[in-house]
Amino acid sequence: MKERITDYIAWFIAKLIKPVYQNREAIMSKKIIIIFASIFTIIVLGVSFANSGKTQNSLAENDIELKTVEVQQIETVEPIAKDTYKNSLKTKSDYKYMDIDEIDSAMISAYAIKINNEDKVYLKTEQDAQNVLYDLKKIYISDDENTEIVKIYFDENIEIEKVYLNVIDLENIRTVEDALNLIVKGTDEERKHKIKRGENFWVLADDYKISVNDLIKANPEVVPERLQIGQEVSLIVPEPLINVCTVENVTYNEKIKYDVVYEDNANLYKDEYRVKLRGAYGTKEIEAELVKKDGRELGKVVLNEEIISEPITKVVYKGTKNPPPSIGTGVFSKPLSRGTITSGYGMRFHPVYRTYRMHTGVDIAAPKGTPVLASDGGKVIFAGWKTGYGNCVVIDHGANLTSMYGHLSSISVKVGQKVYKGKTIGGVGSTGTSTGNHLHFEIRKLGNDINPNKYINLYKYY
Repeated sequence: MKERITDYIAWFIAKLIKPVYQNREAIMSKKIIIIFASIFTIIVLGVSFANSGKTQNSLAENDIELKTVEVQQIETVEPIAKDTYKNSLKTKSDYKYMDIDEIDSAMISAYAIKINNEDKVYLKTEQDAQNVLYDLKKIYISDDENTEIVKIYFDENIEIEKVYLNVIDLENIRTVEDALNLIVKGTDEERKHKIKRGENFWVLADDYKISVNDLIKANPEVVPERLQIGQEVSLIVPEPLINVCTVENVTYNEKIKYDVVYEDNANLYKDEYRVKLRGAYGTKEIEAELVKKDGRELGKVVLNEEIISEPITKVVYKGTKNPPPSIGTGVFSKPLSRGTITSGYGMRFHPVYRTYRMHTGVDIAAPKGTPVLASDGGKVIFAGWKTGYGNCVVIDHGANLTSMYGHLSSISVKVGQKVYKGKTIGGVGSTGTSTGNHLHFEIRKLGNDINPNKYINLYKYY
């Protein structure tokens, strides 16, 4: 109806304007033009006003119906996300770019991991929440073939529950990886320290007022003794939101200690010992039940033991002979019970420096660890490292005489100790400038080296 009225009005106006337009050159009077223009304007305004009034009345009638529909819709809307919001959203960052038109309500569904009846972690789907708990248990499941998990459980009361979150809380919905990290660490906070020269866990513990044990706990993959400059370490001590407990059946081997027995030997001095028979550990197989919390052992119950090999008792000779006085006698004895002279006193072609030079002692080759004996009684005046000689012992025998024992593998005396002739002072070795296991033996008088054969014929023994 409205369209037909509009057509009639347009036709009427065209009829009025047409003669004016056709005779525009004949019409010279401005007054006629003004009259026609005024009539045209009045007609247009009148028609527009009439149509506007009808439109206002129509909208007013429909407005009541629309409001009624809106009220009914609000009462029946469910607080869930629209169906178009599908599983294609993989991470919480996808929510940031969701078109607001795709959401039916200000509330969306999520799944909460409840710890002791308190919502702690939110995930998009129930499957994601289950994956988090599965991955958490997986951390503490050993892949050792000798370990069987009897039971694994959470120390806290854990539930998964569907909840509804406001759109503004979308940031609280986590990915599986983020949720697992939060549960294991107990916090999202990150505090790192980059290792500088001279720093270690003990220095960091003092600087940051954290115990060394806590630093080790915060960095399980870091070896404290092998820190590198520039390496980053965490300063956040993990406090898990969920503690994982395991009961495990384990099978492992354990050493059995051997006994030590002593036999008297009249050929040895009272403070001397010699091994007659070396001991050996035995082995037993143990089956036990271990109770752990977050991988830390809390208790153990041995279920079964089976001896695989018996231990071998160690037998040691114990000296009974009274030692001689710890003073020099001026008479020297052989410093090794066995050996072979490989280089004598005097000028020689040095095997290391490859030049001719003075050799100030006698070299006696023997197996590593062979006991080195004090050639005469006296007082130890040096026991330590000496350039070229390696581990070295020097004994003052009085009467301006000293003896020196070089290249030792071990030293068993200390400076100031009084030793008697034949006392073990160390073991044969190859420390310092040396090409093999041997003893470098010297005798000095007034600080000057002399040929040891003037006091003892070493070639008689070796």
